[in-house]
Amino acid sequence: MNKLQLARPSLRKPKLLEHLKPVWPLAMATMLIACGQVVEAHNAIHARDAAMEAATAKMIITEGNDVAGHSQYLALGKVYGHCLTGAQADDIIASGDNLKEAAYRKYGSSVNAIVNASAVHINDDYTPEAATNSTVGHYDCEGTAVHFTD
Repeated sequence: MNKLQLARPSLRKPKLLEHLKPVWPLAMATMLIACGQVVEAHNAIHARDAAMEAATAKMIITEGNDVAGHSQYLALGKVYGHCLTGAQADDIIASGDNLKEAAYRKYGSSVNAIVNASAVHINDDYTPEAATNSTVGHYDCEGTAVHFTD
C-alpha cells in the first residue's frame, strides 16, 4: 500500500460483503430447496383438491332412505358438515366442509351417496326468539354416508 491509501481511507475500494462470498452458494442452494418444497406442497394440495372435486361431483344426497337406481348399499357412518340453507346444496363454505366434502374427508372416495340428509338452523345469538330463516345463525347438515353394493 502506498502512503496515499493509508492517509485517505475513503479512496480504498469498499469490500462490502466480501466475508459472505463463501456463504452465497449455500444460501442459494437453501433457497432453491425451500422453493422446491413449496412447489411440491402446492402440487399435492392441488391433486388432493382435484380428487375431492371429482369424488364429490358423483355423490348423491337424499333426504330419505332410498337412492334412485340403487336398492342395495352399505352404510359407512354419520357425517356432519356445514351448509347455507339445505343439505343437498353444493355450497362453498369458507368456515368448513359442506356435507359432501365432509363425507369425502371421513370415508374417502368410497362414498357414493348420503342418505337421511337434513339441515338444522343454529342460532348464533343464543336467543330462542330468532326465526329459523333468520340471518342470525347458520345451518349445520348431517346424514349417513353410504357405498353402493348393487
